[in-house]
Amino acid sequence: MRKNTWFYQNADLVGATSSLLCVIHCLVFPVLITLSYVSSSLEVVEHWHMLDFIFIGLSFFAVKYATSRTPKASMRKAFWATFIVFSAGLLAHEVAHWMILISLAASLVLMGLHLVNYRSCTIARA
Repeated sequence: MRKNTWFYQNADLVGATSSLLCVIHCLVFPVLITLSYVSSSLEVVEHWHMLDFIFIGLSFFAVKYATSRTPKASMRKAFWATFIVFSAGLLAHEVAHWMILISLAASLVLMGLHLVNYRSCTIARA
């Protein structure tokens, strides 16, 4: 991917936004199911869980391009470690329901990392 593409230049903003939407999804979906606003049929649940894979994909590319821009090795390691925890939590939450809390926490950490990286890369360019 060329470094002047929109996604490359805005990877931190896309990552932070994706993480925020993931947090909202993880908090709102169980409430909607509990309040019976959404049918708990298999089709609807599968549709909502497909969003997990979308969040993992967006997060992967946002982390990939955000880490290629940051000069700090510690920041790159933090991004990738948090991404792995986030992905594992999302993929395993069907087996162990408490893993959703792990993925939720990792999503918040990813959002923070993206915001810090955005700020540091913006300051470095100025």
